[in-house]
Amino acid sequence: VVVEMKGKKKSLIGDEILRTISTKSNIRNRWQQYTIDSLKLTNIADGKYKLYIAVENDIGNSLYTLKKDISFKNNSVGDIIFYKNGIPKDTFTSFDTIIMKIASLKRLKVLIENDTLEFNHNSGFYSLPLNNFKEGVHNIKLFVNDEIKLYKFWIENPFYINKVKWDRMVDKLIYVASRQVIEKLKQTPQDQREVEWIKFWEKFAYNNNYVSYLEAEEDYFRKIEFCEEHFRNGDKGYRSDRAVIYMKYGEPDDIEEHLFEPNGYPYIVWKYSSGYTFVFVDKYGFGEFKLQNQ
Repeated sequence: VVVEMKGKKKSLIGDEILRTISTKSNIRNRWQQYTIDSLKLTNIADGKYKLYIAVENDIGNSLYTLKKDISFKNNSVGDIIFYKNGIPKDTFTSFDTIIMKIASLKRLKVLIENDTLEFNHNSGFYSLPLNNFKEGVHNIKLFVNDEIKLYKFWIENPFYINKVKWDRMVDKLIYVASRQVIEKLKQTPQDQREVEWIKFWEKFAYNNNYVSYLEAEEDYFRKIEFCEEHFRNGDKGYRSDRAVIYMKYGEPDDIEEHLFEPNGYPYIVWKYSSGYTFVFVDKYGFGEFKLQNQ
């Protein structure tokens, strides 16, 4: 086997040829970087092989080595990879297009949810727009040459695309937005939601000394998720009384739990070093702790 890169050949094993279809080079920190986009195996019998690739500089020093067990099957298309923006992915949105690269293609038939689909073909790459697919898991069966390959891919859209998800996210702004602002955001047309969402958080970040709107948004929803996780069982999650206090004052410095009171209701006491003390009581025994006094 021979690896050929930029006209330089390195013999490895036997007389078979392992040739790069394309190579790229970039100079970074004085290192010569080679990227092998794809390899073509020719005149190799079926079976298992040990592949060894070494990259050396002009004076024979090894810069990179790769050892890998591979198997080869004549006329096989090998694994088919789905791409998004040049990166292998299995999760997409309805705005994306699946890109597949299939080697040695003679015949292609695609079944998704039992519907036969045609991929658009361009220079060895096959593309499938996903604008007509719903959110969820989709099974895809590819009849490639004489092989059948089964795959799955997921479609998961941003929350601002789906009205139900959008309303849920906007409702969670109750600690940083007025009721009027929340209702106005809910009425935002779909094509304007992302812009309005960013505007809201940019203004909030500016007024609260955050570096960016992303930092403000992430910080806020991290707290909301904490409330959902810790105040959910029997209680109202981010809408609970404990969440109201947590969102305003943060985590308490001291927590006293009195959950098994023989002569009274279960209750929890939160204490803050600032001097605030909050008492939450579960009067009905279902885990909903209501704020009693401070």
